[in-house]
Amino acid sequence: MHDQELIACHDCDLLQRLPDLRTGQKARCLRCNATLGLRPKDSLNRSLSLTITALVLFVLANTFPFLSLTLQGQLVESTLISGALSLLEAGNPWLSSLVLLTTLIFPLMNLCALLYVLLSLRFNYGAERVRSLYRLITYARPWAMLEVMLLAALVAGVKLGDYATVITGFALYCFIALILILAAIDNTLDPRLIWRYVKQQEQL
Repeated sequence: MHDQELIACHDCDLLQRLPDLRTGQKARCLRCNATLGLRPKDSLNRSLSLTITALVLFVLANTFPFLSLTLQGQLVESTLISGALSLLEAGNPWLSSLVLLTTLIFPLMNLCALLYVLLSLRFNYGAERVRSLYRLITYARPWAMLEVMLLAALVAGVKLGDYATVITGFALYCFIALILILAAIDNTLDPRLIWRYVKQQEQL
């Protein structure tokens, strides 16, 4: 019964013991019926493959043009990084830094840290860094605001459509796919696998 652990419901704060779960099973709160935990099928391998896919999409989304504008015969291409640089040139260093952190640095840091954690579990190495890296992922995740960036870009594209011809770039589609992949990782990854691995390594 080593998997049984006390957990507080994130909706109603009821403290209860999480039972052992088989693959595909889900535990719900006794009071409010909120999901407390689940055991996805082949969580480790699926999460690892999705994380690698997300990293590839992240590189593509930051390499190719995000949106292109045609105004008075001139073509202007923009990337995610160029948006932060434009804010810096416009005299907004703090806003530029915030955009750079939330759309580039924190998301990339989270993906690289998650890849290291999953590879550590998959090949049983580097266990001494798993605990600190996974805590870092948990703390930094709210600052990786890719969804907000996508929404802002779409709104800006619609508004600029009244003044110029807006052309969606390859990076935009990669960015949308990246957000979907990140959502799939959240549904596939079982955090208890990571903490069990940490405990097992500490007992060795």
